[in-house]
Amino acid sequence: EWCVSAMAMDDFHLFVGLDSGAINHYKLTEDLNRVTLLRVYTAHNMRVSALLYDAQSEWLLSAGKDKTFHWHGESGRRLGTYRAGAWCLCLAFDKLSKIAFIGDYGGAISMVTLETADKFRLITTLKGHLGSVRDL
Repeated sequence: EWCVSAMAMDDFHLFVGLDSGAINHYKLTEDLNRVTLLRVYTAHNMRVSALLYDAQSEWLLSAGKDKTFHWHGESGRRLGTYRAGAWCLCLAFDKLSKIAFIGDYGGAISMVTLETADKFRLITTLKGHLGSVRDL
């Protein structure tokens, strides 16, 4: 038994984040009549709260309540991890600049540049919300 906590879809790929921290990757047929499980990502230690898939870079981006933001490559290999100060609740991604925006429970928004597959750079952390950042 599992509970879905986040989803992302692009073309015929469906990514489902679970309360357990795992992410299931499914492939849909063109007629949408069949779904096949391709891979299970062991991503987070707690609930997956947000997912994004960038087809151009073939990166799967995820945020979780374990205070981490991860990105994975096409092969399923984890390419990097950013640790936030509080539960990561939401995320947005600018494909041109490769900047991820991660909103957290503490009211901060972290701006992280994904420079290469194994390297990232924290640009800044925006603080000012009195409550948690739940949507970007």
